[in-house]
Amino acid sequence: MKSFDALINHLKEDDTVKAYQALEQVIENSPAFKQAYERMLDKQKRLVQATHAQQETPLDEKTVYEDALNELKNQVPVQQYLTLQSDVNTTVQMMFQMIEDALNAELKRK
Repeated sequence: MKSFDALINHLKEDDTVKAYQALEQVIENSPAFKQAYERMLDKQKRLVQATHAQQETPLDEKTVYEDALNELKNQVPVQQYLTLQSDVNTTVQMMFQMIEDALNAELKRK
């Protein structure tokens, strides 16, 4: 458990995570940013649903989503937020992989 706690503490103290959390607060406290972000998420959800239902990406849904995403990316805090979100997701995925590898190694020893 100490290793797991160390990973959690590392994540909490990571500069990228802290910057992400700070930008998340900026977006949450700005009605314009928050609404634009929520609209983009709604379009993303519709794109995923349409893609899943048709087993291919409908061009119009993809265009609507990409336009909303590009509009959102033109806002500097949101652009930084999305970049940091990707970085944090990558870090978390690596941490999960480390945990999985450690558990698999432990199970193989027994």
